[in-house]
Amino acid sequence: MVTAHQPHFLPWMGYFNKLVNSDIFLVQDNVQFRKLYFQNRTFIKNMHGDKYRLTIPVSFSHSDSIKDVRIANSKWRLSILRTIEYSYCKAPFFDDLWDDIESVISGKSVYLVDITIPLLQILIETLGLNNLKLCYTSDFGVQGSSTQKLILIAEKLGVNRFIFGEGGSLAHHNLDLMKKAGISVVQQSFVDKHPVYPQIHGNFVSELSVIDSLFNVGFDNTKAMLLKAWKI
Repeated sequence: MVTAHQPHFLPWMGYFNKLVNSDIFLVQDNVQFRKLYFQNRTFIKNMHGDKYRLTIPVSFSHSDSIKDVRIANSKWRLSILRTIEYSYCKAPFFDDLWDDIESVISGKSVYLVDITIPLLQILIETLGLNNLKLCYTSDFGVQGSSTQKLILIAEKLGVNRFIFGEGGSLAHHNLDLMKKAGISVVQQSFVDKHPVYPQIHGNFVSELSVIDSLFNVGFDNTKAMLLKAWKI
């Protein structure tokens, strides 16, 4: 089972729910960058109990692929780190993950993927997804439409099953063409099954970065919730 997804910045639980149901994570690092989306932003619960957006400022042209998007400046690093730290420093499991996150964000990275992909790797390791194989679309050198590229990569990987999320990703693909190529599609159903768990700073807020759960209830409980929420 394969999940193909753009690398997002500290993604939400639904992103990782697909990964816990997958054998291969196909990181779509050479698709076109999407402005005002989760490739460079995420949400946390701040110290006031509000849903708060974190954004990495980027510099890009309309045709840039994700892997070519540069970070705009360095001033944001301290701001984001302070916001995360002030929001979660009193959470029960903050110390278990904070140093790793801080190390990546405070580095001297030039490209957006130099932050988002290492953070994804840390979170995947933290959740114990040791058997999940990571592949990158930029390594395959395939051409064509988004569907044709996916089919060609599937052939190279020897796979024929993909998980798609509840957003608009299915609309970008020709399902008839995938079916003719022998590829089956499973659509995730996660939003209405989003786990509810104890949070600091007031009432529960849904659809935050997975770090909210990891800081509040820890690695084991987060993984258990991801496995239970939706499964194939």
